[in-house]
Amino acid sequence: MSTRLDYPYATDLEAAGSKKKAQTVTGRPTGRSRPVHWQHNRELPPPQPTILPNVVRSTPPPYPVKEMIPYNLLLRSNSPVNIRASADAYETEEKMRVMESRLGLTEKSNRALLEEVLRLQNELRVLVAQNERAIRDERNARTQLDASVNIVNDLISQLASRIKGAEDRLNDERGAISTLLSQTRGVEQAMKASQQELTIRKDQHGGKLLELQTKVIESDRAREQLERLLYNMTDELRLVRNKLDGQQGEFQTMLTDLKLRSRRLEEENKLQLDALRKHGDAQSHSDQNTTYLRGQVESRLSELRDVIVDLRGRQDVEINERRSLEQLLQQKVNELHMALGEQNRKREEAMHALDMISREREHAADQEKIRLANKLTENLEEINKRLINKEIKLREEIQDKYQQLEKVLQIEVDKRAHHEVKMREENDERWGLLKKLCEEELNAIREALKTERGKNKESVHKLDESISLLEKQLQEMKRQSDKVIAAEIKSRKEHERHTKENIDHVHEKLQVATATLQQAIGGVNGHLANHTEKMRQELKGMIEVSEQGTTRAMTDLDVRMQSLKQKVGSLEAALDHRIAELVNLHLNPETLEMNEATAALAQNIREKVESISLWQDVTSQTIRELNQSIQQMPNDIYAIEEKQKLLRSELESRVTSEAESRIRDVENLKQELTILSQRKQPQAVTQQDLQEVQGTVRKLAESIQTVKTVLGMKIQSEQKLRISGIEDLQTQINSLKTLIGMHNAVAPVPLYMRADGDAAFDLDNFIRRDETAGIPYRMSSYGQASGMPEKITATQPMRSQRGTPTGPKALFLTGKGDRFTAPGTRHQKPG
Repeated sequence: MSTRLDYPYATDLEAAGSKKKAQTVTGRPTGRSRPVHWQHNRELPPPQPTILPNVVRSTPPPYPVKEMIPYNLLLRSNSPVNIRASADAYETEEKMRVMESRLGLTEKSNRALLEEVLRLQNELRVLVAQNERAIRDERNARTQLDASVNIVNDLISQLASRIKGAEDRLNDERGAISTLLSQTRGVEQAMKASQQELTIRKDQHGGKLLELQTKVIESDRAREQLERLLYNMTDELRLVRNKLDGQQGEFQTMLTDLKLRSRRLEEENKLQLDALRKHGDAQSHSDQNTTYLRGQVESRLSELRDVIVDLRGRQDVEINERRSLEQLLQQKVNELHMALGEQNRKREEAMHALDMISREREHAADQEKIRLANKLTENLEEINKRLINKEIKLREEIQDKYQQLEKVLQIEVDKRAHHEVKMREENDERWGLLKKLCEEELNAIREALKTERGKNKESVHKLDESISLLEKQLQEMKRQSDKVIAAEIKSRKEHERHTKENIDHVHEKLQVATATLQQAIGGVNGHLANHTEKMRQELKGMIEVSEQGTTRAMTDLDVRMQSLKQKVGSLEAALDHRIAELVNLHLNPETLEMNEATAALAQNIREKVESISLWQDVTSQTIRELNQSIQQMPNDIYAIEEKQKLLRSELESRVTSEAESRIRDVENLKQELTILSQRKQPQAVTQQDLQEVQGTVRKLAESIQTVKTVLGMKIQSEQKLRISGIEDLQTQINSLKTLIGMHNAVAPVPLYMRADGDAAFDLDNFIRRDETAGIPYRMSSYGQASGMPEKITATQPMRSQRGTPTGPKALFLTGKGDRFTAPGTRHQKPG
């Protein structure tokens, strides 16, 4: 079973066979079928078959469904289930092979179909080229006929154009005078237009200057805002620095107080120890000494507590102040981050909008390309369809015309046979009438020549009078034109002077404006550069000073804290040692209480030292954060400087473009003025021009005389040609007699074909018209249209006065693309 292809390039052989049958029945090509004469021009190989071969679609039958399966079937290796699975796998493999074979066959068929489509397209191109050649040949034949007619018309038109030449020259001179006036008016209008353009350009320049001023003002505002931000930041940094200095001073004072108090304690302890040593022997005074020592220790402990409370209060105040400063700095940093984020967001939005616009444009361009491609394919299909329909119509029309021409030619042959009998009788009568007509025409031509000579004399006399009047008029016009030109020259000179003054004034204003703009831009640029350099140097100095101060403060704090720790440790060791000695010396409850108090004091001192170390860590962390924020400041300053550079470059580019445009406008104005000043004015009519006009009039009269003589000679030659034409006509009548005898023996065939292919062509009326006018056959319009050959072989050749042979085959051949055959030969249509 064969499968039929359904995709667009598939061909249906059954439909093609039905078309061929219809073509053989009707005898005409249908649809895209080839013409009859196509096989004569080119023999192509027979088309490849486009029906796919038979493919086995039947699959092996499945195994029976209602089959008994024994128990423990899955445990066996040769069970029906395994056999069925292998059968299914084999079946799928067979299906895959069948599908692969089908795919291979479809690919081969597709290739064959594509080759067939390409072959058909080439055949179509060949057919279109052949049709175009045939149409081109027909057009060439028609153009040759039209050219022969146009040559005669051109000769007549040349004579008329020579007569009109003198009149046209006079009109040209009048037109030249009128163009002078129109040019003066045009110059005035051009000057007015140039003045209007200058005013418009002034307004445009003023608008551009206002825009530049607004942009400069906006840039100044942005710069002032940046300066304010920088001043605020510098003030805040100064405040932070002052606070840091104050804190360092307080730390130093605290350290000095601690040193002094520790020294006092040491001295007092030494004194007490000396007193204890001195009065150690005296046990009576031991109680007093212990009480005195207890009171002193308690007083010293209270003083230390007060100092610690003061330190804690100061520390809390400092912590609060630092927190407030950190909050302010964080707020400022957040504001800066917000501003930067807003700018980044705006930039991203703009970039996103640009991306969306570019994507939309690309999408629109792709859609436009797809639409154009679809239109191209549709147009190509429509053109192919139209070409095919036109080809079919042309073939049908050609066949219909061919049949009609055969019928008309058969009718014409019958008519000519009847007409020849009448022509024999009428020729004798026409001969006498032609002689009388020739004599009458000669007499009339002689009389016409006499009258024309008299008229020419009168016309020459009138031409002389008119030329004298024209000379007088031209002299008067010349005087008037000289006056008008002198006045126009004066007015133009005044106008040029006024315009030059205006242009110089405008140019001076433009130069002053450009100079002021350049100075202002230079001052702004210098001020910005100086200010940025100053700010950069100040910030660098502040950053360096702050870094040095912080590093010094940190090192001093570390050294002091280490020394304090060492001193406190030594004090604790000395106190412990002395307390142990006292305990050993005085083993009583009072000494035990004193030991406990000293231990508590040591513990408190340790806690204070630990709190001081923690505070040191916190301050170092805050100082690091401040250093990081200070390190980020140069990046922000660099970004601000880049923005300032971009603004400066934009301003410079706009100013330069504006200055260039103004300079260009001024140069264009200068060029227009030079063109207006150098424009050449048409000169007035001179005596030499008048002499040339007179010479042309004389030449015209001479040419008229020569034309008359040539016409007389042509008339005489035409009389001779008519006499020879009558003789040729007699010979043609004799040849027609012989052809009538040949026609009775041979089947009727088409004897001629007209170049324009007119079906309703009456040859008898055509020849009768020429014969009544006395024109020989060779010189008639039909003889020219049929393209009489220069060499014709005939059974009875005759020669006219011109020496061209005539014979019976003169009517059956042509040399302008149409093919005629002699009697007894078969007519073939040109390929």
